[in-house]
Amino acid sequence: ALLETQNLLRTQVANFTFNLGFSGKFYHTGTEEEDEGDDLLLRSVDEFWWFPHMWSHMQPHLFHNESSLVEQMILNKEFALEHGIPINMGYAVAPHHSGVYPVHIQLYEAWKKVWGIQVTSTEEYPHLKPARYRKGFIHNNIMVLPRQTCGLFTHTIFYKEYPGGPQELDKSIRGGELFLTILLNPISIFMTHLSNYGNDRLGLYTFVNLANFVQSWTNLKLQTLPPVHLAHKYFELFPE
Repeated sequence: ALLETQNLLRTQVANFTFNLGFSGKFYHTGTEEEDEGDDLLLRSVDEFWWFPHMWSHMQPHLFHNESSLVEQMILNKEFALEHGIPINMGYAVAPHHSGVYPVHIQLYEAWKKVWGIQVTSTEEYPHLKPARYRKGFIHNNIMVLPRQTCGLFTHTIFYKEYPGGPQELDKSIRGGELFLTILLNPISIFMTHLSNYGNDRLGLYTFVNLANFVQSWTNLKLQTLPPVHLAHKYFELFPE
């Protein structure tokens, strides 16, 4: 379904590619069906972009010394190399935005040493709300891009149980908050969760319908850039 939807979205968003985060500790720790899903994803490893999301999904700010963080990252890097996951995207995301802002110096150092990270993203700078004030910054030569929210969280997994009712999600997509996010931001980065791609697959539902709505009601030409190219484009547009 992920691959099918990626191909569908490419008809409306040039070069659209899912960027998948991995925490290697949890490989093959699910049900038999879930473990088969892990293997299926890895058989299509070259179809997607990939980013490290910490070996055990731990929050980096909880590691006070850099060497412990480096150890965790090396475990995840070894997992990636063992399974043919590309390690050269130059992008990483910290679980729960931890350590990106406020800056945890050890995280930035470890990212550069282990992964050669050039770009990350967060919803937290300078504040989560109001969203329109979010902006990027550069720390220790790592470009930090502002990330947007799309109304999908780990617990939003069933259409009929969407907070406030499914009409709230549809309203956001069809002219509401999510649509306006795309309309008012020349660059939008969204992060969804594993649970949004099982269950009722709200991750796929949301972005397919959003792309349809944007195509139907605007003249916007949407495209996807790899993270490092996207970061350079962002700071070209917003040098301040």
